[in-house]
Amino acid sequence: MRSIVQMEEDKRLREAVLGQLWSQGISVRAKDGMVALSGVVHSYEEKLAAGNTAKTVYGAKLVANYITVVPLARRHAETAADATGSHFGFRPEPTSGAGGKLPAVAAVMKKTAGA
Repeated sequence: MRSIVQMEEDKRLREAVLGQLWSQGISVRAKDGMVALSGVVHSYEEKLAAGNTAKTVYGAKLVANYITVVPLARRHAETAADATGSHFGFRPEPTSGAGGKLPAVAAVMKKTAGA
């Protein structure tokens, strides 16, 4: 059974780590000097920075970094897929917008693929 002192120390460590992190999307758990980070950030650098920051907090003996990286470009692509309905198998026809060059590029690609 864990003592009240141990539970208070875990709480202090968790709050200290949270106080050093800048991201709203990161959760922190602490137990016996072990810190577990989880949540979502947008780059691998942010994930590494969060782990390194947690390691510098007094009382952190071990840091497990379970943070997931979801790049912004991927999130925007998923949002675009939702907006266009492409997640249902529907994809709108491409439009050229560049003076009709897109169909010409597609024709060249078909020609080279068949050769």
